[in-house]
Amino acid sequence: MVSKPYKITLIVLIVTEFWGVGAFSAYDCPHKLAGDLNEDCCVDFVDLAILAQNWIVDCNLTPENPACFPKWEPEPPMSTGRDQFTGGVISEKIYVFGGNGNPDQVNLKSTEMFEPATGAWSNRADNNHNGGMGVEELTGVVVDSNLYVFGAWGGIGPGGHYGDFNFNERYDPNTDIWTSLAPKPTVVTAAPATVYNGEIYLFGGGYCYEDSNDLCTNYDIVEAYNTTTNTWRFVTNMPVLVMMPAVATVGDKAYVIGGYLPNEDRMSADVMIFDFQSEQWDTNSCQPLPADRARAFEYGSAAPVVDGKIFLIGGTEGDWENHWPSDKVDIYDTATNTSQIGTSLPLPWDDHLSLVFNDKIYVIGGCNGYDFVNGSKSGVISLSIQEE
Repeated sequence: MVSKPYKITLIVLIVTEFWGVGAFSAYDCPHKLAGDLNEDCCVDFVDLAILAQNWIVDCNLTPENPACFPKWEPEPPMSTGRDQFTGGVISEKIYVFGGNGNPDQVNLKSTEMFEPATGAWSNRADNNHNGGMGVEELTGVVVDSNLYVFGAWGGIGPGGHYGDFNFNERYDPNTDIWTSLAPKPTVVTAAPATVYNGEIYLFGGGYCYEDSNDLCTNYDIVEAYNTTTNTWRFVTNMPVLVMMPAVATVGDKAYVIGGYLPNEDRMSADVMIFDFQSEQWDTNSCQPLPADRARAFEYGSAAPVVDGKIFLIGGTEGDWENHWPSDKVDIYDTATNTSQIGTSLPLPWDDHLSLVFNDKIYVIGGCNGYDFVNGSKSGVISLSIQEE
């Protein structure tokens, strides 16, 4: 008499463990079917598993329960899959540029514009300043309604199309024109950037020779670009050599969080503060992320900031030889110098672009590490931050 309930319970547990909560946002059924909790147009054991996971959850009493977090929602995709690209928000629109396309290492020179009000993507001017070829490993920021882009990988050498080179550009959406800027004193790619008082600060980065990832130099240097004078200046060196940390400006400070430590071959969970006024570092005041949430982050833009809270979305876990994309989301509160766990991504993701616009955080493009030939994705998801 007990065999049937026992079997059902076992199946529920197996389905629950296999699917996980985050996978259920991938469907969008047009029908309103009672009991279809994951909106895949059928009622089955997966829906029962969801019910089992959330049994007797009261979001009024326990709002910190992950089941009570708002979920990621799908948005219209880009026309082109891309990762290791950059972009920004200008005049109620989202612009993206460049990156790695499909198949792998087909670099892109295209620009796209998204209008959230209409849900439409459109093509804008290509950047042909790399001999008509594309670029990747980019970072970018918006200053005075212009997109500034720095990098890049995709140079031209004796063997063809490879290598890092000085690629510093400004895109004016009003004229749809790209303009080349003064070269950066230290040639790097994958250097996260942020803005303070009209100056653009680039933190670290690396330079790889020709087509070999084994011939690379990593830098702890911080250099700043003045958008008014079109000049660069040396600022400081980071206290620790760290690659691909998350960087964000809050008030008079830049927060440098996590990243990969090449000298120790591990991911960091540490939080460092750079004071723009004194140009001094503080490495002791901030509580690090939990050790199991240490990772490197996307460098295409500064980390999104909402009300003094820095959103750390996805990224890369592991070490140099064995690494994988992450679905983790952490929210670092600069008022308390502590972090909390946010709504996980539907899938592990890295090399994407994270932007905040109109009470939403957008995660655009990137890759999930499972397809090494056509890994660049065009998908876009968003998260309402009104309740986060």
